[in-house]
Amino acid sequence: MTISKEVPEERWTLERLKKMARDELVELYKTLPAPDFEEMNGEYDGHTLDTGSEAGNRASEWVMNKTAMGVWKGKAYFPITSTTGEGYNRYVINGKERHHLRFGTDMNVSLFDGKPTLRMRYGAFKNISGSSDLIDEVRKLDEGIYLCTGASLDAKGRRSRPTPFCLTGPIREYDHETPFYFGDEVSEQAMIPGFGSKEKK
Repeated sequence: MTISKEVPEERWTLERLKKMARDELVELYKTLPAPDFEEMNGEYDGHTLDTGSEAGNRASEWVMNKTAMGVWKGKAYFPITSTTGEGYNRYVINGKERHHLRFGTDMNVSLFDGKPTLRMRYGAFKNISGSSDLIDEVRKLDEGIYLCTGASLDAKGRRSRPTPFCLTGPIREYDHETPFYFGDEVSEQAMIPGFGSKEKK
């Protein structure tokens, strides 16, 4: 008599995602469900993934870690209603965590496959990412791990191909108290050195 044993499916981890090529990550993203909207609540650690080329990976490293925006640490989400909310990006600047690059959130359909996704729209606020209509999307990969994509418009109004990244958490509650580092991004455009603005004092 043969006794069959189920082989447990390998759990998804950040390390597995880091080993995958961009095209594999995008195809995986297309198979995933959107998270429950109110599930995304609090601060999350962010992780860059393969962009599809060495040049792209170098550019991603520069943008995310080597400009006046700071060293990117992740994102934060706060659901205001059952279907809409807002959030911010977490950066380290001069050794301290700072918050800026705000975005609005809602449940919508993906730019890439037309299926449900949690959408981040930077155009809801006045910042550099809103100027290029950056849209990030979130889908749930496993408990506490989310596979995401981002795509912006170029100078000719063409949407870029999706760039994958990962979020893990939440690691702590949403910060409602700390002022946004480059201004509230509501009354005026965020003032970031090197991005057409004056130096932050």
